Amino acid sequence: MAAADSPATTPQKTHRYLRLSLVLIVFALLVSVALQSFVVMWEPMMFGWNPLHSISHAIYTPARDVFAGALIATSVVLLALSGRSRATTLLDVCAVLAPLIAIVPTGLADTRAVGHIPCPIATECIPAGYVGSAKAGIAVYAVVVVAVVITMAVIRRRTRTPNRAAVLVSLFALVTAAVVTALAFAPALNEYFPFNFWPVNSIHFAVTLLFFGVFAAVPILYAGGHSSQARLRPHPGNDRSIAGSRGCSSPTSCCSWSRCSSVRPSGRRPSCSSARRSP
Repeated sequence: MAAADSPATTPQKTHRYLRLSLVLIVFALLVSVALQSFVVMWEPMMFGWNPLHSISHAIYTPARDVFAGALIATSVVLLALSGRSRATTLLDVCAVLAPLIAIVPTGLADTRAVGHIPCPIATECIPAGYVGSAKAGIAVYAVVVVAVVITMAVIRRRTRTPNRAAVLVSLFALVTAAVVTALAFAPALNEYFPFNFWPVNSIHFAVTLLFFGVFAAVPILYAGGHSSQARLRPHPGNDRSIAGSRGCSSPTSCCSWSRCSSVRPSGRRPSCSSARRSP
């Protein structure tokens, strides 16, 4: 059977379905925003035309659960697609930022949050009830980030597969969690939360801008042909571990993994020279 006709392996299928699920997640988010623009009221149902100012404003509508769930699911899928190339490293950074877009809401230009911060008509604010939800979400976010970073570090150490890209993303995640936690809970900083992130003021705006900026860099890398050439150097022991699992003495001792994995009747695996001669 030709290599092109060979069935996809389980890892290949998993990778394919993860990418497909990412598309479906975005589709679900767009459907929720579209429905919310046409449905003025859900109980009783009334139709009309009331488009949202932005997708982020879905957090103030009945579509908030779909909005938040889609961003959390996007983060999980992006982390699952993690790799060693520069492009996948940027996707890991996006995975760190995506939950914060849902946790910290965008501002509203009205007076519903006067009890929490000064909020004249021309100034952004969020309703007082959403401030507590945002702080609770940030607390959970910080704990989960620390737990994930520690877990992945332990796994890399036990499997002896150091990954510089993973270390950089872990440091970025810890710094991000520390910054938003300080802005939410430090008495000297949280007076105007969540509009206390200098110099752009709004935490939601800063995170969203960084998310889409990093995400936009991914297709640029692919378009420039750097997705495969720009891979970070793997650990020297990785190839040896793969070769050992295939029964080869070294990564270069076999010219073909598929032929190396075949066993002769004598119980010995063919050498590279004999593999070339075998039909």
